[in-house]
Amino acid sequence: MSAIDAVLLVGSNIALLPAIAYTYRLGLTPELSVLAAVFVVSSVYHLCQTDTVCLLGVRFTVFQHQDHFFVYGALVWIVLYLIGLRLPQRFAVFVWIQALLFPLILEFMSAWWFSGLVVGIVVLSAVLLVAIVTKSVPKYNLFSLVAAVVLTAVGFALHVVGGDPSPPSETGGSANRSYTIFHSLWHIFVMLAIYYVIDLRHGHSLLARWFHKAAYTMEPINVPGVHATIAIAATTPTDHLHHKKARRTKKHSSRRDRDRDRERERERAGNGKSNHAKIVRLDPGGKLGSGMLFV
Repeated sequence: MSAIDAVLLVGSNIALLPAIAYTYRLGLTPELSVLAAVFVVSSVYHLCQTDTVCLLGVRFTVFQHQDHFFVYGALVWIVLYLIGLRLPQRFAVFVWIQALLFPLILEFMSAWWFSGLVVGIVVLSAVLLVAIVTKSVPKYNLFSLVAAVVLTAVGFALHVVGGDPSPPSETGGSANRSYTIFHSLWHIFVMLAIYYVIDLRHGHSLLARWFHKAAYTMEPINVPGVHATIAIAATTPTDHLHHKKARRTKKHSSRRDRDRDRERERERAGNGKSNHAKIVRLDPGGKLGSGMLFV
């Protein structure tokens, strides 16, 4: 294989770095470790696959099994994180799922339907488990959910179209150019999807924050001939801050207007004069308190 294939297959793993950096920012040490391991394992696997180097002389098929095992393991771990299990329970469930999944990976990892079946079963089972235990469906950030689903769907389609590489030799592997392109795109889409999957419980991603500002910062527009007000979204941080300040100022102004109206009502009740002039401190030492001077 050429150096271009190696650059594409190995370099496309860079798409996982945003998710790794995000887990570090959130302080999610287990998730950071899992994703970092996937990054290293995938890179080593594709280095051997492209005949660049097989570390320690390990056969390609061994690296291939390792790659599939860690990819599915990362999938299981991230799903368990999303459903909100505490770390001890998450680890216990993860060990049992891996024990059940490992022989299936060895037997069916080359089947195109296997990854989709595993994803579907794991996700649906996890959501069903949470619904039974907590009697509720997990609440996730809508925009990150849409992004994660779209990226994963496109990535999975690219993975199926790309197919499997050419049969590997004992010490290395070979792959055709179409596989290289489609598999590299699969890396990019699914690894970016992981970023938004991690963000489902937080909503701090750039896309989620942008949509939040666009959805909740509304600017009214009056259209001639229409007896309704159309609201459009303000899409810039400057507009967001401007409208937020305007709402705060309007709120304070309304409060001042209410206080002024109450004062006027009291003045009318007192025949045009205020029924109290001011508070006068009767003793400077503050021992007796204060009193009212009526006029």
